[in-house]
Amino acid sequence: MLSFPPAASSSVQRLVDAAVPSPFGKGSETVFDPAVRTAAEIKAAQQGAATTRGEGAYAVLDEVRALLQPSATSVVAELDKLNIYGPAGFFKPHYDTPRSQGGWPLL
Repeated sequence: MLSFPPAASSSVQRLVDAAVPSPFGKGSETVFDPAVRTAAEIKAAQQGAATTRGEGAYAVLDEVRALLQPSATSVVAELDKLNIYGPAGFFKPHYDTPRSQGGWPLL
């Protein structure tokens, strides 16, 4: 279970509550190992349940913009998967391995 400071808005907390443990690729396998990565994720298909369509989704983006790039006037996002790392979350240094749609490494 991820937790964020009390100052996190309800829209951010809805995202955290909808997240599931996030695996990672190790060779041709997809694995969970909390010694290597502690994170959660929301896949694109789940995001509609985690955020309100329309204005609620824009509220989340506006909060992300304000936290990460306050001088920007807007943020546009196309999410495939949202990775969420809590205050103690981490992913050990690694090299990403591109994968095809079927989950196997690209040749």
